Amino acid sequence: MDSLTFGAPILLRNFNLKDKIIEIDKQMILDELNMTSDQYIDLSILCGCDYSDSIKGIGPTTAFNLIKNCGNIEGVLKYIENNKKYKEKFTYDSNNFDFNKIRKLFKKPNVKKSTEIQLNWTKPDYNKLKDFLCYHKRFANKRIEKALNRLSNILL
Repeated sequence: MDSLTFGAPILLRNFNLKDKIIEIDKQMILDELNMTSDQYIDLSILCGCDYSDSIKGIGPTTAFNLIKNCGNIEGVLKYIENNKKYKEKFTYDSNNFDFNKIRKLFKKPNVKKSTEIQLNWTKPDYNKLKDFLCYHKRFANKRIEKALNRLSNILL
């Protein structure tokens, strides 16, 4: 879902489900939620993202309501600080919640042009791939072996 926050106008999901591909239009979401793109970025940050710690106790519904009422993360933090009940309920480490840095990342990601990238495709290391998927990510051994066999047949 970060694609929308990074500025993609449309996100397609569920390619693995036949006839159930979902198209998500960012502008339609912004219009329906009556939000600006900047508020959507702040909402995404408050909901939790891979680039920062979050504010404990805030889920999607609360994040949405806070952004709608306070306008942005600065307003949310001020609201929390001025409200004893919320100050105890919503906690965060200000050293690890650098929302300005994350905003900049979403607005101006460090992206290389496709012409600057050279891909060198090599034969996969099936043993390392199996080790990673089965032992580090806890996928079922039989399932991975079956998938690797299909991959091997395709690449032959």
